[in-house]
Amino acid sequence: HNTNNHRNDTPPRTLAIFNIGAHYHNTTWYHQDMRILLHSLQRIGRTDDLYFFRTNVPGHRHCHPLDDKFFDWDRGTRDRPYDDIEEFMAFLSSEGAIFDWEKFPMWNEYSAEWIERFNARDSPWSPWKYGERGHGDDNDNDDDDNDYPVVHLLDVFPMTALRRDGHRAIDGDCLHYVNPGPVDWWNRLWMAYLEELSDVLEAQKVKNCVPKEYLHWK
Repeated sequence: HNTNNHRNDTPPRTLAIFNIGAHYHNTTWYHQDMRILLHSLQRIGRTDDLYFFRTNVPGHRHCHPLDDKFFDWDRGTRDRPYDDIEEFMAFLSSEGAIFDWEKFPMWNEYSAEWIERFNARDSPWSPWKYGERGHGDDNDNDDDDNDYPVVHLLDVFPMTALRRDGHRAIDGDCLHYVNPGPVDWWNRLWMAYLEELSDVLEAQKVKNCVPKEYLHWK
């Protein structure tokens, strides 16, 4: 029902960022939900939309502040970011395993692989109905390449994995970040991606004589 509403009621050219969440403890369930997401986007058939999938970022144990009553807010946490990804991965394989955070890089690689296959039309979508077929139109055609939107990967893992500062912390939450904080840099990455994508589409428009109205989102 929700996908049909988006297809029929949303104005043309929508920009959306998707993520299926970080609270998985079963790899099979993550794989299944990732496939359902891509199949749903294909079934909607809105090829002019701009879709992004954001990767998952693990948390950092022992984040600060642990107690807001005795914390020097003027000084801040002064938590030193990790020096490099190798240092973070060493933490992830040891302490991060307590919360299954060590699975995040594997899930991100899986998502990137299937997004690439989805964009290349190299995916057997038909077995992935999971009972959803009845919610779509009878005219849905999984084999029609014209119904496939492009899904872009917004990989925030490398730029965020080193940032053990800025977590909510006080409630024992060392996974989610506060705002403003490291998450703000996700928007900067996203905007840089959109600017580069605009240049690519502009060059493609010139090459293929695509009308300028095609780039009205710019």
